[in-house]
Amino acid sequence: MSKELIETFHRLLRPINLRMRTRVNGARFRIQVSRGIGASNLRTSDPWMIDSLRRLFELEPNAPIVDIGASLGQTLLKVRSLDAHRPYIGFEPSAFCVDYLQELIAINGFRNCRIVLTALGANAGIVTLNTNNAADTSASMIDSVRGGQGRNFTQAIPLLPFDEIYRSIDAEQTKLIHIDAQGAELEVVSGIQKVLQNKRPLLSCKVLNAQSQQLLSITHHRNVRLINALHRADYWIYQIVKNADEDETVGLNRVDMFADRVWDWRTSPADCDYLFVPDERVLDLHDVYGVDNNNSRVAKFIATAA
Repeated sequence: MSKELIETFHRLLRPINLRMRTRVNGARFRIQVSRGIGASNLRTSDPWMIDSLRRLFELEPNAPIVDIGASLGQTLLKVRSLDAHRPYIGFEPSAFCVDYLQELIAINGFRNCRIVLTALGANAGIVTLNTNNAADTSASMIDSVRGGQGRNFTQAIPLLPFDEIYRSIDAEQTKLIHIDAQGAELEVVSGIQKVLQNKRPLLSCKVLNAQSQQLLSITHHRNVRLINALHRADYWIYQIVKNADEDETVGLNRVDMFADRVWDWRTSPADCDYLFVPDERVLDLHDVYGVDNNNSRVAKFIATAA
């Protein structure tokens, strides 16, 4: 289905509030559509991610998954399609999305789920969420990366470092973290340095391209800082390689830098997903992803800003 048809479908559903059924990875779920929001859950976005999560679950069969940028439950539904009982902790800064998530959890009878209304970053405080509207799932707290492009609505939201709160939310056994922070990947990783050093979780992370030619330099420098933060914690970076239909993973590429390019919705989604892996888990990861150990384990480096 084309992007234009999907947008038209969402516009038609905007005035409607209803509950519908859908399947994700063969599992049946109930989906509420409220003011047009939630219609995207009627189709499986990023189907390759189901395959990738399945492989990560092989490495951590009982560990909770922490979902940073829970949005409308896209990752939650994939997790539940694979494992109905795995503990799930979702962080989401949008109050509207949190309300939607709580309803999604309730109507499907999900257990072992916790949703926390906050953004995550390096320092505690109050920040501004730049959005198109109160229900904007692409909202970002990074104005230089995602803001200022038709954004006409702002929200003041709490910001907390994960390092300071994970014990209080029963996340001490954190071994799997998924990050989709709409450009705030640097801030999130900066706020989990103690967890990276002490808990050594596997991270799945979406790293967005620059949103315009003018933002290429800013995005590059932010990505350099992100890479250095990972390397200081002795983590390796792998780009997830997908098949042509983007419905399964076919391998991993170890990379030293994220792509310096302007976002293009036709091509960028195929190459903006990564795994951040602690040094001592690299060979385990190679086993479940079928990576050739002879060709992929090469020297790391500390990135420097050009």
